[in-house]
Amino acid sequence: MTGGQGTQVGTGNIQVNVSAPPPRPAAGLVVVGEIPREPPGWQPRPGLLAAVRDPGPGSRVVVAAVTGMRGVGKTQVAAACARARLGEPGWRLVAWVNAETPASLLAGLADTAEAAGLAAADGAAAGRAVRRWLEAGGTGCLLVLDNVTDPDAAAPFLPAGGNARVIVTTTLRDADGLGTVIDVAVFTPGEGLAYLAHRTGLADQAGAAELGGELGWLPLALAQAAAVITARRLGYAGYLALLRAVPVAGLLAPVPAGQYPRGAAAAILLSLAAVTGADPGGTCGQVMELLAVLSPAGVPRALVRAAAGQAQPRRGRRGRRALAGSGDADAALARLAAASLLSLSLDGSTVIAHRLVQRAVRDQLTQSGRLAGACQAAARAIDASAASLAAARHLDRAAARDLAGQATALHQAAAAASGDDDLTRAIIGARVWALYFLNELGDSAAQAIALGEDLAADAERILGPDHPGTLASRGNLASSYRAAGAPPRPPPWTSRPWPPASGPWDPTTPTP
Repeated sequence: MTGGQGTQVGTGNIQVNVSAPPPRPAAGLVVVGEIPREPPGWQPRPGLLAAVRDPGPGSRVVVAAVTGMRGVGKTQVAAACARARLGEPGWRLVAWVNAETPASLLAGLADTAEAAGLAAADGAAAGRAVRRWLEAGGTGCLLVLDNVTDPDAAAPFLPAGGNARVIVTTTLRDADGLGTVIDVAVFTPGEGLAYLAHRTGLADQAGAAELGGELGWLPLALAQAAAVITARRLGYAGYLALLRAVPVAGLLAPVPAGQYPRGAAAAILLSLAAVTGADPGGTCGQVMELLAVLSPAGVPRALVRAAAGQAQPRRGRRGRRALAGSGDADAALARLAAASLLSLSLDGSTVIAHRLVQRAVRDQLTQSGRLAGACQAAARAIDASAASLAAARHLDRAAARDLAGQATALHQAAAAASGDDDLTRAIIGARVWALYFLNELGDSAAQAIALGEDLAADAERILGPDHPGTLASRGNLASSYRAAGAPPRPPPWTSRPWPPASGPWDPTTPTP
């Protein structure tokens, strides 16, 4: 059939999308955040979508708390519901918020408040304002909180009444306090067989069943397998032989959300190897390394291009080629998206790597000793983008919030590569930019103080009290205190005057 979700093939309850152009938002509809595009071969599982859209009589205003282990398609189920709203009349707001950390949750709610014209002093106040607004007049409004990891942090911002629709995705099994729980499981064998048949064009049901069992019928892993089988014109037996030869010891260790099948990590790495093997310039691999250490909520395409623009196309100290240019970066993104290793937002401005893919790539980088180099490349990209953003006449508030989130995600990813002095300095520089932009936003004082106190302590301990990075950290932290209307607290790690007598430092000003 042909409809708003594209052309579908299949019988009974099994329907697989062939293609679906990104829907255009209806006139007057406000869209906030980066809603993922429909992935290749999207299989909607109609019963699951219907449950999320309408959980039945007596349900709370939170339509669904969509739970399940990573890779089963929770985010794509929520994204399908969000995309469907874009083309339906009567919808006024579709907001997509990454809720993985308290900081990203507050940043997304602040963007939503701004889009709705709600004034707020900080992120928490913005979240409360959004909640009250949805409770009072939420008809035609959809709020998605993607990947909630702390229900207690999200709960204060969920409307308790009204006509708004809210979807929460989480790996937590005990999410019933957030709304009507809808558990997303792996594909059934029937769903998996239909998916593989469509994506690969192979009629070998027995081979497909063996592959599905090897991958635990995990949708994300099946997507990687289908991409490789198609690109390399393999049969299922040939692919399985390659899959079983991939060394995956230490990758995707058990997590609270569930044990991943051994083949999941192997499928991800095999898919990446297939793409990078056909890319002699090495750009695809470097793009994936960049995405693996940055925010799982998505990375602006402009930041990926910044990594290409600031790098030199020659062998570096570690023997790795730098990204050759923005055109190469765009071509690499297209190849990686076709391999189901990443997806794009509806408008193509944001690149989203699945968290499980990020984990597998980071684990591989750690094992091979290349994590520090990948993090340094990401820090250089952040620095280039930050300098450009700071030099603009008017601050792009959404871009400033995003850059602060990228620096924070990079700091967390780099923790596994401790001991590299060059990397430590680069990460401190990225965090200085994050603190600077949080101060510039004027509505993130609490977040800025929390970041600034840790940053100033790290900078003084690692760089020394007189280093420009330390001075910038301490000065901008003083600015954060003033913005919050709080007196600066003397730091325990130094006896120097606080705040610095010279006043706050601006990281946009060159330092010796």
